[in-house]
Amino acid sequence: MRGTQIPEQFQRCSVALLRHDAVRRKLVFVESASEVAAELIGRELDETEGVTGLAFLLQQPMRVSDLQRSPNYSPRIDRSTQRSCTSLIAVPLSSPALGEWGMLTIATLAGSDVSLDNDSLAVATAWANALVSELERHV
Repeated sequence: MRGTQIPEQFQRCSVALLRHDAVRRKLVFVESASEVAAELIGRELDETEGVTGLAFLLQQPMRVSDLQRSPNYSPRIDRSTQRSCTSLIAVPLSSPALGEWGMLTIATLAGSDVSLDNDSLAVATAWANALVSELERHV
C-alpha cells in the first residue's frame, strides 16, 4: 500500500487507507488489502463516525479489542461488506505538510485468529509514520 510493505503481523488482517474529504466532512476508503476490498473502496464514513472517526477527530491512534462492545462502534461498514470486524486499530495520517490526510485502519474479521494487542498498535503507529513520510514526498 502506497509504496510501503504491509507489516507481517497484519498480512491476514483487513487493512485500509481512508482519505479525508474536508469539504464533505467524510473519510473515504481509497485503498484496501482485504478480502472485502472490492466492497470497501469508495465507501464513506462521516469524519466523526465510529472508532475510526473518533481517532480522526482526536488525532490519536486507537485500538479496540472487542469492537462490537465499543460505545463508538458503527456497524454500517460491517453491514455493507457482510463481514463483522472484531477488533480494530485506527491511526491518523497527518503532519504539518500534509494536514489531516486521513486514516490507516487495521481490522480483524470474524473468525480470524489474529490478535491486535498493544504491540500491534505500536507497529501500526510506526507504519503510519512511514506512510506519512511516503505521502509527504509527493506533496
